[in-house]
Amino acid sequence: MAHKPIQLGRAVAALLAVALVAASCGSDSETETSSQSASASESASSSDSASESASASDSASAVSDEEVAEDEADGADDGETVTVVDATGEVTVPVTDAGVYALDEYAALALLSLEVEPVVVEAFFQDMTLAPVIESEGATLNPAGSVEAIAAAQPDLILGIGHPNSLEVRDQHLGIAPAAYPDFTVSWQEQLEVFAQATGRSDRGTEVIAAVEGKVAELQAALDEAGFGGQSVSIIQTFGPEYYAYGPTTLAGQLVAQLGFTRSEIQSGDGDFGFILVAEEFLIEETSSDINFGISGADSDFASVFDNPVVDVGDRPHSPVIDAWTGNHALAAWIILSDIESVLLGDGSVTTLDDVVERWGELEAAIDGAS
Repeated sequence: MAHKPIQLGRAVAALLAVALVAASCGSDSETETSSQSASASESASSSDSASESASASDSASAVSDEEVAEDEADGADDGETVTVVDATGEVTVPVTDAGVYALDEYAALALLSLEVEPVVVEAFFQDMTLAPVIESEGATLNPAGSVEAIAAAQPDLILGIGHPNSLEVRDQHLGIAPAAYPDFTVSWQEQLEVFAQATGRSDRGTEVIAAVEGKVAELQAALDEAGFGGQSVSIIQTFGPEYYAYGPTTLAGQLVAQLGFTRSEIQSGDGDFGFILVAEEFLIEETSSDINFGISGADSDFASVFDNPVVDVGDRPHSPVIDAWTGNHALAAWIILSDIESVLLGDGSVTTLDDVVERWGELEAAIDGAS
């Protein structure tokens, strides 16, 4: 009997992004209550942000294309501004690649890929896969949520992902420095473009995107030649006692589609923010794809879906993978592509936490090669 995906409530899906884009769902009543609370909070935040954005637009105009080009040639010129679109609408910020405060690890990674070193990075997502990369670049990683710490850093610009929790305190951030927060639900490329415009690094941003797109194209051609084109792929994350299928709007889902793979009926659907809760009794069905990947979860009863005794994938290609697969940034894309390549065309080894800095080095080399 076919089963329907369980759509995640908006508040629960927001928690997924905080905890490496994964969280457990409560009962229906708990989800409904949480959704109402989140909706009220986001509405208030959006209202305040819209007012602030209008005020900013009245007081400062966007620079012309010629001015942006000059900024990129000379770095960030004092006094120049740019208008970008973030989670609150249009906001005008100074163009600067110095004195930038990263409100979370995703923003920090984007800045580092643009060759901008943030003065401080907050560990908003508590992302174990990104912390080693950020620390390897010499950036300071601080606990999240301290407005006092932001003020003490005296930043010229605050950049972060526009998660509802961040937007709730946006007014306080704006009292310290101009800020731009691209929405956490948009693609990493769109987020990167906002950060690139704000730091005067649009050319470098184009190279970052080109590096990842180049790897997608090369891998797609190799997979087609090896006969994998059109095969089905399942992606399921274990989180606590629950299992989440990754739909087509998640980064992992987008990449397997670009590589020419198909998905099951359920995983072709689209739960809130791309995640679909799968009941344990349907795991056999949802791991019957030609190729299966199981994202290891934090605080899980099973390290990956393959550790559950009801699951048997036989000799079909499959592998557990680290929760970098839950990310929405260039390095996550690079890791996902590298793992798929290894499992299907290589020796089967996949990225571990110890390999993340090495993968970052590979991505940086590819970006430099795209220039």
